[in-house]
Amino acid sequence: MTMTDFLRPLRTRLVAVIVGLAVALALPAGMAGAQSSSSVTVNGVQITITGGGSQSISTTSTGAEIVIDGREIVIDGTTISLDGSSIDSGAFEEVEIIVEGNTTRILVDGKEVITSTRSGAPSDDGDDALSEAAKLNNLGVAYYRGDGVEQSFEKAIEYYEQAMALGSTIAADNLANMFWYGVEGIPEDEPRAVGYAKVAFEDDHSNSVYIMGMAYLQAITVEKDVELALELLNRAGDAERTDALNQLGVEYARGENVPQDDAEAAAYYRRAADLGNHVSQSNYAWFRWQGRGGEKDAVEALRYALMSAEQGNTSATYLAGVIHYHGGEGVEVNMAEAARLFEAAAQEGHTTAAFNLGIMYRDGDGVEQNLDRAIEWMEVALERGHEEAAGELERLKASRGAGQTPQEAIWWFAEGQQQVGPMTLNDLRAEMAAGRVGDRTLVWRKGMSDWAMAGSIGELAQ
Repeated sequence: MTMTDFLRPLRTRLVAVIVGLAVALALPAGMAGAQSSSSVTVNGVQITITGGGSQSISTTSTGAEIVIDGREIVIDGTTISLDGSSIDSGAFEEVEIIVEGNTTRILVDGKEVITSTRSGAPSDDGDDALSEAAKLNNLGVAYYRGDGVEQSFEKAIEYYEQAMALGSTIAADNLANMFWYGVEGIPEDEPRAVGYAKVAFEDDHSNSVYIMGMAYLQAITVEKDVELALELLNRAGDAERTDALNQLGVEYARGENVPQDDAEAAAYYRRAADLGNHVSQSNYAWFRWQGRGGEKDAVEALRYALMSAEQGNTSATYLAGVIHYHGGEGVEVNMAEAARLFEAAAQEGHTTAAFNLGIMYRDGDGVEQNLDRAIEWMEVALERGHEEAAGELERLKASRGAGQTPQEAIWWFAEGQQQVGPMTLNDLRAEMAAGRVGDRTLVWRKGMSDWAMAGSIGELAQ
C-alpha cells in the first residue's frame, strides 16, 4: 500500500458528480434588463441599447457604428456622435443608448451626454407603422418594469403583441424571453416562447437566438437539428449570452449530441465563467478540481468556486469546502474552513454537505467534537436521501447510547520505512506521550494531501 492509497476512501465520499450540476442554467442577469435590450462589448467598452425598433450594430477597429430607427450613432475612441453631432467625453467604459419614442438619450458611464428628440422618427424603410411598433414596444417595457406605471406583465404582453403585429421583432424577442423563463403570474411556456423566437431570431436578437438554439437541440416544436442548434448557441455566445456558452459546455461535457470533449467543455465554461455566470463558474471549478480538460489545479478550482459561491451557488460552496478539506498544491488543508463551508451549503439544502458535517462533528475535524451535533446533521442528510446516512446514524446513536465518544481510526505515522496505523486520534496522542512519535515524525490522516510533521498540526501540537 502506498501513501496515496490512503486517500481513496474519503475522497470518494466527498466528491460530487459534475453532470448533476451542469444541467441547471443561469438566468440572464436582470430579467427586466433583457427587455428590448441588446448589448455588445467593443474594445473594452460595453454598449447597451434599450428600446427602439429596427436596429443594426457593426463594430470597427476603434468603436462601433449603430443605426436605430434610421438614426446613426458612432462611438469612436473618446467621441460619441448622434446624426453627425459629436461630443468628446473623454475615456469611458460604458455607453447606454436609451430610445423612448422619438427621443434618444446617450449616457456615458452613467452620465447623460446627449439628448435628442425628433418628430416623426422614420424607420429604415420609411414605414410609419414601425415607429408605432417601437412606441408600443416601449409601452410594453414600461409595464414590464413598472416605469412610470403600475407594473403589469399582462399589459406588457398585450403591448408587445401589438408591436409584434406591426413588425417589431424586438417585441417578439421580449415575449420569447418572458415565456421561456416565466415571470410572476406568467408560467414558463417553452412552446409559446419558441413561437415568438421564430419571429425574432433571424434579426439576431440574442434572447431568441439562444431560445431557438435550445429548441433545435431539444426538438421543442421543431425537428431536432444539432448542427443548427450549435450554430445558434455559438452565435448567442458570441453576443456574450452566458447561458448559451454554459449549455455548449454541458453538451461537450456529456457527449450526447456532440463528441465528448472535456477540453472544449472547459473552454466554454471558462468563457461564461469570466463573464460572471455562476453556474459556469461552478462547473469550471469542478473541471479544474477533477483535472478534466486540463491539469488539476486546486488554486484555480478554489478561485472559481468562491466566485460562484459569492453569487449564492450552493454546489460551488460545497466544492470550496471539499477543496479546503483535501487541500492540494497551493491550497493548504483547512478543516475549520471546510466545516464552515459545508455548513453554509448544508443550510441551503446540500445533502452531501450535511453528511460530511455530521462526520466532522463525529471526529472533531475543524469543529469541537460533538456527538449530538453529528447526529443532528446525519438526520438531515438522511431526510434528504443520502445513501450512507442511515447506517452512519445508527452507529452514532449506538455510540451515544453506550456513552462512548466515537473516533474513527484514520491516523498513520511513519517509523523508519514503515507506516504504522490506522489508529484513532487518542491512540496517536498516546504514542506521542510515550515518545514513539515526536514533533518531527511524519504523520498522515484522511483529508490531508500529503504527510506532514506532527508538530505542524494543531490538534497534535496541542
